[in-house]
Amino acid sequence: MKEVLRLDHGVLTHFPASAGRNKPALILCPGGGYEYCSIREGAPVARAFARDGVEAFVLEYDCTEVPLGVKPLHTLSASVAWVREHAAQLGIAADRIAVGGFSAGAHLAGLLAATWHDADWFPAGTDLQAHRPNAAVLCYPVVS
Repeated sequence: MKEVLRLDHGVLTHFPASAGRNKPALILCPGGGYEYCSIREGAPVARAFARDGVEAFVLEYDCTEVPLGVKPLHTLSASVAWVREHAAQLGIAADRIAVGGFSAGAHLAGLLAATWHDADWFPAGTDLQAHRPNAAVLCYPVVS
């Protein structure tokens, strides 16, 4: 059963894998040029990962208020922390949480993977270890 979590600047939709313990998890960030979140790079991909035993989540991050600044980054990092906090009840291994995405979403996932440890990117008091992704899957990322 699909579960939806509303975050400050986005929505995290859960696509559960089959029952089990110590499953890996993947939080997917769809592309869309930071103007929208592409439907085809979200739920269909998450369902495929879930069928293969990966607990999958799709993050629809807010792209409406320009300039976006670090809002999408903070939304993704909060998603990682939420998944890690709920790992035991979801049957997820807390040390096997990956972030990934397509195009702009891959840029976002790569940004978190590169900056999770730098307190300057996050609000004061952020538990950086809780927001740390264990891996990143970047599909045609926007990089320069």
